[in-house]
Amino acid sequence: PNPPHLTPPHAAMKCLLRTLSVLALTCSVLSHPPGKAVPKRVLPARLRGMLGKTELEARNFEIDKPFHPMTEKEAEVAVKMLSKEEFDVLGDWRTNKTMLLEINKIMVNGGYFLLDNFLKPHIADQLYKDMLLLGEKGYYLRDGFDATPWNMSGVDNGAWEESFDSPMERCRLMSRDHGTAFMSWYHDYHFLDQGLPQPPEQFPALIRVLKALNHRNWDLMNNLLLAGTGFRVYGAHPSRVQCGQTGFRDWQVGDYTMIHDDRAGHRIISMVFFLFTTPWKPEWGGNFLWCGEEKNGVYQKAVRLPGAFNQMVYLVPHITHSHGVEPVLPTLPKDHHRFTFTEFLLLDASEEVMDKHYEVSSNYRRSDGEL
Repeated sequence: PNPPHLTPPHAAMKCLLRTLSVLALTCSVLSHPPGKAVPKRVLPARLRGMLGKTELEARNFEIDKPFHPMTEKEAEVAVKMLSKEEFDVLGDWRTNKTMLLEINKIMVNGGYFLLDNFLKPHIADQLYKDMLLLGEKGYYLRDGFDATPWNMSGVDNGAWEESFDSPMERCRLMSRDHGTAFMSWYHDYHFLDQGLPQPPEQFPALIRVLKALNHRNWDLMNNLLLAGTGFRVYGAHPSRVQCGQTGFRDWQVGDYTMIHDDRAGHRIISMVFFLFTTPWKPEWGGNFLWCGEEKNGVYQKAVRLPGAFNQMVYLVPHITHSHGVEPVLPTLPKDHHRFTFTEFLLLDASEEVMDKHYEVSSNYRRSDGEL
């Protein structure tokens, strides 16, 4: 899968900002009025030993029983986290405890969750305009892993055209198991690499969305959503989880992504936001292919998710979570756009530890996607 766009210098800068936040909190504690004891939270020794560890690490990667999913109390905490002013851009789901519990349930059981109205409608409308302006100003750059044009991808064009009505066959044609190397070709804008668009006031929704998705509470809320998957970090140790790699993409004619499962780049949650021109016809390409698990070269649960507006896909990187994007075709009207942005929750761990997480979590679920 795609290597992380969060390059070391940017990671260091983000880490520095996190450190400064912790120092500010430390100063607040040190300046506590004299005569008043700073309240301390005394935890049982068992819990103290778990803080800062993932669910899998706390069990030494040995699973003898299921992990505990998100509790109602944790969902209430998540709602409280998202109640800050910075998250006013998000839709009503942010204060819906039942919705958060449902997202967690789906991710624990190995599926993907389609979250409609991720942003407030007027924010989504303005973000669409902002992303149009990004294109007019030349911010979308050609990108991709082993960037290769579709006509050089190795996929048999005749078989591809004949398989339009079969997402299962299209997943097979785009998979590495079929002998196709992972590659992609798309156009995107990364603010960490390119800086904020100028002047910022011309991109009001984009700036507000970036502010929300880079808020510490966004990291912590998503960490709670991982409860029960094996990836959740106990105590949300500030040095272990953070969102990053926010990329805004304009999928132009010929853009695509081969089948992959996101198990790379320290990712523990993947989020893909759709902002398609509506109505979107599947015949234009650019559709999100959910392939799921491969068995004997067959993706039995493959489905095509047509273009949507203001919709987020939540999933946990997993061997059974393969997905990709069909190439955008020349039949796409010039005034229609397949805009997306991606966001990942990342875990601070060595490559060896990450590989262990991915390996054990892949064996954690049966092939039917249940615990």
